[in-house]
Amino acid sequence: TLFTLFYKLILVRVMASNQQFCLRWNNHQSTLISVFDHLLESGTLVDCTLAAEGQFLKAHKVVLSACSPYLEALLSQHYEKHPIIILKDVSFHELKAML
Repeated sequence: TLFTLFYKLILVRVMASNQQFCLRWNNHQSTLISVFDHLLESGTLVDCTLAAEGQFLKAHKVVLSACSPYLEALLSQHYEKHPIIILKDVSFHELKAML
């Protein structure tokens, strides 16, 4: 499970003198990318659809917003639960490559 994966990647040290916790995760970036890839491929938690040339790709609003100021502004202005964003001047091939 995802919890097991995170548990194995985090080293927790308890310093006996003052009971402070030190968390270290040596490969956070690569794990995060891997988890996002898995979520996208499995369709887990998708909450947005992008459309180009009559074809559709599901996506995550938080990832789109983090990667594009344009999409962040667009998604922040509209509060639909699962918006469909139609990109008229983008080919589906380009859209899929960007996603």
